Amino acid sequence: IEEEYTFMDYIKSGVSLHSTFCLDFTRTNLRNEAGKIAHTENLENNTYALIMRALGAGLLQFESQQKLALFGYGANIMHIGRSNCFALNGNIFEPEVIGLNKAMEVYVNTLKNIRLGGPTMFSEILSFSADVVEDYMKVAFQEAPRYFILIFIVDGSPRDLDETFRQLTRCMTLPISIVFIGINSQLCKALEEFIFSIFPH
Repeated sequence: IEEEYTFMDYIKSGVSLHSTFCLDFTRTNLRNEAGKIAHTENLENNTYALIMRALGAGLLQFESQQKLALFGYGANIMHIGRSNCFALNGNIFEPEVIGLNKAMEVYVNTLKNIRLGGPTMFSEILSFSADVVEDYMKVAFQEAPRYFILIFIVDGSPRDLDETFRQLTRCMTLPISIVFIGINSQLCKALEEFIFSIFPH
């Protein structure tokens, strides 16, 4: 019988965390429930920045190199077009930045170079992340074990439910946790129902 390990098992064993924030750049962010633009360069009033700072501060305590990866989805990128899986620093193969201050700098710079698009789709980032974890397990996990955390900050409901379901099911066998944080209660209700339909307990 193959033993299954939990997130806390990995933490107690002293493994390093690899944390990735996935940001929603769809048009639903043009106006939030308070009538304000969700993505603003004024980071004190920016929900995405507040969440990244709050969670990132805790997660970086388990990352010796102080690295965070930043991805986006649903954006129209200058000279490229629509993308549902892109690294905010422009390098999808090395998407990490060092420290929260650099993460905020890269995020603000991204806002200057994209337009909000859509629709909301999770499966491309999930598939890419699963590929990364599987490759890491093959070549480096024994020498430098890591646990991966994927945090989606979401302002809407996904259109690619079937493929998202397939990718979430695929990730269940990997050392990765996937977290969805909704910033718009009305638009995210369908997402909540979808998640509980997959994991009812």
